[in-house]
Amino acid sequence: MNESIYLVRNYHNSDFDEYVRLQEEAEHHDRVGRCLGRRFLLEQLHRPGFVPEEHLLVAAGSQRLLAYIDITLEEGVSRVVLDCLVHPAHRRMGLGTRLFNHALDFARKLEIGWAQANVADTNHGARMFLENLDFTPVRVYLDMLLGPGSEVSVLGDTVNITLQHLQPGQEEVLMQVQNCAFQESWGYNPNTVMTISRRLEMSDTSPEHVILAVSGAEVMGYCWTTEVTEEIADKKGRIYMLGVCPRFRDKGLGRHLLLAGLRYLNKRGVKSVELTVDSQNTSARRLYDSAGFKIVSASLWFERDLRGDGVPTPANHSPGR
Repeated sequence: MNESIYLVRNYHNSDFDEYVRLQEEAEHHDRVGRCLGRRFLLEQLHRPGFVPEEHLLVAAGSQRLLAYIDITLEEGVSRVVLDCLVHPAHRRMGLGTRLFNHALDFARKLEIGWAQANVADTNHGARMFLENLDFTPVRVYLDMLLGPGSEVSVLGDTVNITLQHLQPGQEEVLMQVQNCAFQESWGYNPNTVMTISRRLEMSDTSPEHVILAVSGAEVMGYCWTTEVTEEIADKKGRIYMLGVCPRFRDKGLGRHLLLAGLRYLNKRGVKSVELTVDSQNTSARRLYDSAGFKIVSASLWFERDLRGDGVPTPANHSPGR
């Protein structure tokens, strides 16, 4: 494949087939485990707060898409998260640098203070690329897996609470407990009822996938699970988010919720469960270790401070995710 002339522009709806092809050919070359179902990719393009015609830039040749950069805008914490993919046949030709520069210009115009990107710790080329663009590594996240046939201990599952599934119409309840649980977490971007509602409408989850820990009229914590929706031999689930409000911690509630989430996924035929955790969240790591999760990979979050480019310092900056 050789496209010496290309145009950087906004994504169009008519680009979708080419967008899928680009992902598929890159995965065939890279073998990094991208989820490539058309429905999944379409839902990602229409995820809460993301407008593909505004937040996705592509490098287009005469007939093919050669690369893209996805810009997740989080104005509440003055941050953009950038995700770039270049077709293997067009790497090391400056396409990624040009797309990043366009994305950074987009952020500056909105007076965003920080840009971030996440790459596998084993992807030395991507790490060097980001460092050359003045990004600095700031955090390590761990991918963990509970494989098929793993036995989960039930010791410590003794909290005197009520567990119940989220009901349609309770999106505000989930928003409140989620924001309460993660308000002090590194880089957390507070959710709204609208973003919660739209996320629950996606095909990999539902209100029933969310388990609440309740005491009287008070919601103390939650476990939000998701499932891979593609047809695969070993159905895979995910602990998407698990949080406990600060004043209810250190009582075994997190373990109680984790076990409830695992039992729910097991009943739905899930064979293995994955999750991602901040390497510096020692209490969460101890919990997942004790449940049998094993570290399978890691990723690095890189950050670039845009304030030196004339962007004002945000009052409530909290970098990372």
